[in-house]
Amino acid sequence: MRLASKLYDWLASGSAPQCDQILAAALTHAEPEYFDRIVRHLLERGHEASWAGLIENFEGLSPGVRTQLLARPELVQSGFTRALRASAAEARRNALTVFAMQPCPRLAHLLAEALLDKSSAVQNAAARALRQTAEVYLAEAAPLSARAVIARRAEDAPERRELARALREVVRTFEVHHRVELVEVALWFARDIGEYLWAALTTLRSPLGRVVADHLAAWDNPRLATFLLQALARPEWRRQASQQLLGWSGQTELVALLHNSDMLDDAEVCRGLMFVRHPEWFDGLDANLSHLPRDLRLHVPRWICCLGFDSAGRLSRLARWQRATDPELSRAALYALATLKTPEARARVEAAAGETSAEVSPDATFARWYDTGRSAGLVRGTGQRQREPPSSPHLAAEAAGVGLFDAVFGALWKVCQTGPAAEAEAALKIVRDNATFWYGRLAAALRSRVPRERILAVQVVNTSGLARHFEEELEFLRDDPVEAIARLARTLLRSEVHGRDDERRPAPLVGDFPLAAVPLTSTGTGATVDRAALGEAAGDLRAVLQRLEDGDSNAAAFAELAECLRDCRRALGMESLEPDTHVQGSAEGMR
Repeated sequence: MRLASKLYDWLASGSAPQCDQILAAALTHAEPEYFDRIVRHLLERGHEASWAGLIENFEGLSPGVRTQLLARPELVQSGFTRALRASAAEARRNALTVFAMQPCPRLAHLLAEALLDKSSAVQNAAARALRQTAEVYLAEAAPLSARAVIARRAEDAPERRELARALREVVRTFEVHHRVELVEVALWFARDIGEYLWAALTTLRSPLGRVVADHLAAWDNPRLATFLLQALARPEWRRQASQQLLGWSGQTELVALLHNSDMLDDAEVCRGLMFVRHPEWFDGLDANLSHLPRDLRLHVPRWICCLGFDSAGRLSRLARWQRATDPELSRAALYALATLKTPEARARVEAAAGETSAEVSPDATFARWYDTGRSAGLVRGTGQRQREPPSSPHLAAEAAGVGLFDAVFGALWKVCQTGPAAEAEAALKIVRDNATFWYGRLAAALRSRVPRERILAVQVVNTSGLARHFEEELEFLRDDPVEAIARLARTLLRSEVHGRDDERRPAPLVGDFPLAAVPLTSTGTGATVDRAALGEAAGDLRAVLQRLEDGDSNAAAFAELAECLRDCRRALGMESLEPDTHVQGSAEGMR
């Protein structure tokens, strides 16, 4: 035994990595006296192979040694990676036990691989570790304001990306491992997994679809907010999702939904929300929504417009919040009232336009511009003038209530998508220079499921001045599956101008009302609307739009269109959203 003792001392003093490997291998067969001695040598050496050997024998370590082991997270992570490749199933199971005690989302993809291990004990340990990793990650994220969520998403993008990668693999291999508890976790990350998840849930009768349909009610949890909203956009899932959302009533559930307010830009989600009739989410909230985080409460009026309330229910809630002492909440409620088509809602907007005080409020300015735009036929659904039957699709859309600015955007967007390179570049520049009119349309395009839409939209906001107004949308494009989009989004978010905190982001548009951002982008809250100039500019704009629809998309037509839009802005006292300078790339480079 003295020779064995000398051998261990010699190995402990050696500098070669093989010394750690030999000592670690000896642990499995060592007698108690030598086991403790080898453990001491491995702790003292502090190498990756040392920690791998200790992790492989974790179950036999004393509490004190375990504490010392876990005190070195960097060695735990590298040692885990090595131990998970061990030939002995018991060593792999021990490695996963250690991982669950100290989760590392960046290594989550290794857990997905371990789910397919030939040892059932290892599979069970891998499932527990993956679920624990997701739960710890999400627990650290709550409760956060909307801006804090965005900042954390940017900071932890690699970790979240690896978690999503692991859960995507869970979805892909479900019919091999059948881990139902991990399907629930995958639903928590529905936004990150994206369409890959819904491809597996095409119907309620697919293998994964049956599991979700059978367990969804039992899994009820605020972490399902994103999944349930996405489910509303899919007819086959709409009924079950709407029923589950109707059962929500607590503030925790409401906050989880409000963190997903960007999804209201998806027309299919809004269509699905109409099936959530008279939810109790807002019952018991005071007139200032003071129990909600400040940056989330401003989204509440828009939710009221999308949910399945009747006209009286919408009006009573919005009217209450319009009287809030919080000016931003009051303004958001007024924007929402402007989208309602009832005489009572219109009367409230007109009453706001008639307010008089020593200092003209932004609400009154907005209401006056709204009234002017409605009279001029510029606002969706409020055109008053009788015209000859339109001779083009976009003018037909305008006559049906789409609105002149929406019609112009549609024509320009079509040229951007299908026109020759030179014409597309010219059309895209007009959209960029007049982004004030189309803030909501651009925000929706940045979140579109269609890659081509996202490519065009990110090109429009590809300037140092515009990028700051689309911070949330660009954050979601950081990890876009189209690498060109993801790369440009990350560049815009890193740009120096976009990083300033002194710029105020315009309030999000409510519904499809194109002038809702005006009060925050105008030359002043007391700006005067030149009604005569606005009417003349709108008439010229319609004439140029007709030419574009007739196929006259030459340089002269684009120049006239740009001038008409400038005239409209001047008549309304509006500024642009400051396109400034390009940060990177061009429209042609991503066509």
